[in-house]
Amino acid sequence: MTVNPKPFLQRIKASFPDLTWKQYVLLNHGWDHIVVILDNAFVFRFPSSPEYLNQFKDEVSLLTLLSTKIQTPIPQYIFIANDFSFGGYPIIPGKELQEEIFARLSSDQQGKIAQQLGSFLSKLHTFSAKEVQAYSIGSENYLNDFGRLKNQLPKYLKNVLSREEYALAQTILHETEQLIRHELPRVLIHADLSSAHILWDASTKKIGIIDFSDRLMGDPALDFAELYAYGEAFVDEVYAQYHGPKDPQFRKRAKLYYKRVGVFLMIESFISEKITFVQASALCLCSFYLHHGMLP
Repeated sequence: MTVNPKPFLQRIKASFPDLTWKQYVLLNHGWDHIVVILDNAFVFRFPSSPEYLNQFKDEVSLLTLLSTKIQTPIPQYIFIANDFSFGGYPIIPGKELQEEIFARLSSDQQGKIAQQLGSFLSKLHTFSAKEVQAYSIGSENYLNDFGRLKNQLPKYLKNVLSREEYALAQTILHETEQLIRHELPRVLIHADLSSAHILWDASTKKIGIIDFSDRLMGDPALDFAELYAYGEAFVDEVYAQYHGPKDPQFRKRAKLYYKRVGVFLMIESFISEKITFVQASALCLCSFYLHHGMLP
């Protein structure tokens, strides 16, 4: 969907009249924000739904708190609209760490990324509920979430998947549901740590993490889920560098959460305009089979 950049640029100028720029880029591939980048120097984010608009002020404040413990570059807003309807921060250097970029890196560089992610998650997951209670952090209800997906599965996917694929989707949801029926640790999590939100600066060999809009008090294993896009060995390496709360079922849950992403995206393609079924089907192949391997 094409978005007219003019209203967003006008809002920036009206709120920050002293700010000037020569070039801009508007990004609309995110699910919950419109992003405008000015002169490759400042990133402005505009919440695109009432839900995220209501949470934006708390996200900005939380990031200030996180920066007191986390050394990994994260957004720090220096431009905030008076009504907290949008804001901007100095751009974090790097490019989205897409799978094809990661695959071309040396083993040493991949190891550095694993070490940095392990450190970032270790710090993030040590923030207590008491420390972040002022920032309206939601708490994940895993059983409700998987119950909704189970109800949506036959409605949207039964007639478009093969019998084998549909049975696999059912198995993924069933096995995950069995694991989450037990009491799980709850810590502050990013909750959307995908390749789109991990930036790799090739010049400094450092990562940055962006988009904390889905932050939650939830299972720390969820923050490992989408790292499986880089391969299971990489997840194991990050986990070895991780000093947060661990338990015997941690990696099994992370793997199933990743597989669940494939089911979610295909269902979402019938509900949202952000992704087509063809795109979702292509993306979900890895999460369904973990690089062509069947469920363990």
